[in-house]
Amino acid sequence: MSARSIHVCHLLPLALAVRAVSVPTTIWTHEQAVCRTRGWIENAVIRLGLCPFASKPFYEKTIRYAVHDSASDEELIRSFFDEALRLLDAPTDQLSTTMLIIPRYTGSIDEFYELYEWLTDTLEDPEEEVLNNQVQPAFFHPSWTFDSLPADSPLHFEKKAPCAIINLLRRADLDRVVEEGLERGVVVNKQIAEHNARALTEEGSVALREIFATLGALEPREGSSASEYE
Repeated sequence: MSARSIHVCHLLPLALAVRAVSVPTTIWTHEQAVCRTRGWIENAVIRLGLCPFASKPFYEKTIRYAVHDSASDEELIRSFFDEALRLLDAPTDQLSTTMLIIPRYTGSIDEFYELYEWLTDTLEDPEEEVLNNQVQPAFFHPSWTFDSLPADSPLHFEKKAPCAIINLLRRADLDRVVEEGLERGVVVNKQIAEHNARALTEEGSVALREIFATLGALEPREGSSASEYE
């Protein structure tokens, strides 16, 4: 681990650190987890244009698919900081972003969302000196929903993934995209949100559920291994 390594217990609130296991784990091999994550990126994220910046690193193979067996919040936070330090230490042309894939995470969607809020607040805290607000996490979960939307809305799929995943992004890259958009008179986040709402609505909940059912059955090609994507 980097010299900037951390003691997770010093960061994690007691309420999260002692949380009980609440849901069963998903029993996937590392190879299955990578295969299904790649399938989700290609067949949902890229095909529907949910992230306009996903295609280039995907096809140039500069995405790191890091499968961790983290089950608890404490283990997941440790995994996140390990992967974040690795991302920051790597050349951008070799590693553009990381998919932290956690198929054995045992928390419920409510607990996962609570962890998302806590981690986001922690990273933006000026007193956080490990990453210095240089990494932005994007959380995805198969049970993710938005409270403001009807239960059958296709827009829930904007934050759904085959299993629990945290996408690690360099904040400098995000800031540059926002600045370039403003120079063109475009609010990038608003533009992406509007596009995603249209694309998901046009696809429809039935088709999206079928896509995710197919993703859950994907198997890695013979002879492949998770390590080839790391």
